[in-house]
Amino acid sequence: MFFPRKFRKLFSLLALLLWVHLDACMMYAATSQRANSLAAIKLTPSSSSENREVGKLFDRNTETAYDPAVPAFIDISFDSPQSISEIRIYGPASYLLTVQEQVNGQWFAVESLTDVDLSIQEEQWQSYACEPALEAADALRLQLVPTAEAGNEQGIREIEFWSPGQHEPVRSGMELHSLLDQGVTVEQSRQYQ
Repeated sequence: MFFPRKFRKLFSLLALLLWVHLDACMMYAATSQRANSLAAIKLTPSSSSENREVGKLFDRNTETAYDPAVPAFIDISFDSPQSISEIRIYGPASYLLTVQEQVNGQWFAVESLTDVDLSIQEEQWQSYACEPALEAADALRLQLVPTAEAGNEQGIREIEFWSPGQHEPVRSGMELHSLLDQGVTVEQSRQYQ
């Protein structure tokens, strides 16, 4: 069957647009489903003047730092119970960290994460295991106690909470698209309120 050249070009353009539309719909559905499965968190610093600064702990930017000059508490409330097997912190910081879990309205220290000296850490991500793993954490409290003398402090640049299970490293947006096309679920993400 012979089609005029204009019709073939128009048909090819329509087929390309349909393919792009279907691909975009599939990506939207995959990201919508993924976004609905992420845990939202609410941050509550011990002082209202730190509201803007505490976000630097979770902004995915290792160039910014949270550096309170006095001991600080940061309450982290999850929208649903979360399993947490480790906490990752980027780079050294002039603080002692204690992590507490809230159980029935009371705060209890996580034994393996009590008075962790962050100043001896290297300039990379460091993992600290929760022993035993927190199975259904609704809220965590980070207690930060400065250890450096004035003018010599290093702030905490980034904190991540990790759940048990398989972790897929994703280095680029193209790699994420590739994993989604293969049906791999990437659950190691955050959604903020």
